[in-house]
Amino acid sequence: MINGEIIFVNHLAFNFNTYIKFKGEIFMKKDLLKEFIGAKYEYDDYIYTYVSTENEYSDAGWRAVVKDKTKTTYGSLLHSINEKPLTSIAQCFNGCTELTSFSNNFVIPNTVINCFSAFINCSKLETLPQSFQIPQNAILCMSMFMNCSSLHDVNLIFPESAIRLQQSFLNCTNLTETITIKAPQCIFFQHLMTQKIQ
Repeated sequence: MINGEIIFVNHLAFNFNTYIKFKGEIFMKKDLLKEFIGAKYEYDDYIYTYVSTENEYSDAGWRAVVKDKTKTTYGSLLHSINEKPLTSIAQCFNGCTELTSFSNNFVIPNTVINCFSAFINCSKLETLPQSFQIPQNAILCMSMFMNCSSLHDVNLIFPESAIRLQQSFLNCTNLTETITIKAPQCIFFQHLMTQKIQ
């Protein structure tokens, strides 16, 4: 959580712990509308956008996407901003074709529900740090690692909540470890595309 920092929302600087800009107006935190849709916050490697419910499975919260798709590694994600959780990393790293690894302390917060296509087309991504885990509340993981053709030596466990796994490992042809799926009613269709599924 970030407290008391001066940041920019729609090019306006303000103290995020006290004020927010919503639809062109400034509100005190105590008067803040429940959903300040469209607010943006840039921090470290990411742009965070506050979104309403993205689909039937997720609540309103922050969605993260990278600012620069040409980097070879990225830092940690924020867990929350102004007491609002990070709930989506949908397409966060989509097209980061130079990405090879993450920082050793990289984690996806357990508040994240939507991991749709989070790492799709990261064709140079080879390994994941030991700290990496699928969020305990993740539901949507379709195409999560699709076309990560260099990915190998990973040991992932999808939690019981993860019921949407279509094409999550399509074209991941170099996996060497086991992928465990605990979800009893997961929908992954025909395209997990790895022999290392149990």
